[in-house]
Amino acid sequence: MREPSAPRPEPPRAITPPSAPVARAEPSREAAPDATLLDTRDRLRTLRALQGDPDAVRAIGREGRRALVARLGGGWASRRALSRMIQARALEDLDEALALLAAVDSPVARIWCLGDLLDGWPLAAGEIERVLAAAPSEAARRRLERRIPRPDARLLAPR
Repeated sequence: MREPSAPRPEPPRAITPPSAPVARAEPSREAAPDATLLDTRDRLRTLRALQGDPDAVRAIGREGRRALVARLGGGWASRRALSRMIQARALEDLDEALALLAAVDSPVARIWCLGDLLDGWPLAAGEIERVLAAAPSEAARRRLERRIPRPDARLLAPR
């Protein structure tokens, strides 16, 4: 004869959305004025456009790219824009990349973009030296030197 089994637990109930919309607090206009929000939105739109269409970035020309980075202002947006241009190889040459980097005010942002150059661009020995010379400090230069691709690195990697 079979022993009575323990009662089975009920299956989990599905989560249902609330029937009435939840009221959300309006952002304070004093804490974040509309001009700042629109500026941030414009920056984000610009960054999305850069990511989506590198050919359009190439089409605006050297002066257009310089104006674009300047219009984004200092900080995260100009660094992200320049980084995306470097990664997409949307800049004409190393001279343009270094000129745009010189306009970036943050040493951290410059190091980030210099690393992008070392990681993604095929650079000759003299060009690598120019990239390293643009480092904002000797310590940054040493960190960047560790990112230089070495042709024999695959041979030295453990198997």
